[in-house]
Amino acid sequence: MPTIRQLKRRIGSVKNTAKITNALQLVAASKMRRAQDRATQAQPYAEKLRIVLAGLASKGGDGGAARPAQQPPGGGLSPAGEGSAG
Repeated sequence: MPTIRQLKRRIGSVKNTAKITNALQLVAASKMRRAQDRATQAQPYAEKLRIVLAGLASKGGDGGAARPAQQPPGGGLSPAGEGSAG
């Protein structure tokens, strides 16, 4: 059987753990609220991006000039006369 001192120490420990748990819940709720706010603020941007990408996708074409990163080195767009040794 635990002594009164041990019981009081155990009760204090449980109370301290409850305080820590409550503080962590408040922090988590604050982070969640901020994340939700950021997601809400990003909705107009995401919608516009979706519209632009859908428009680009509907253009179709061969995709050659639409993806300059896919071209070989030196084969990108350049002003007339530059970059071609002839």
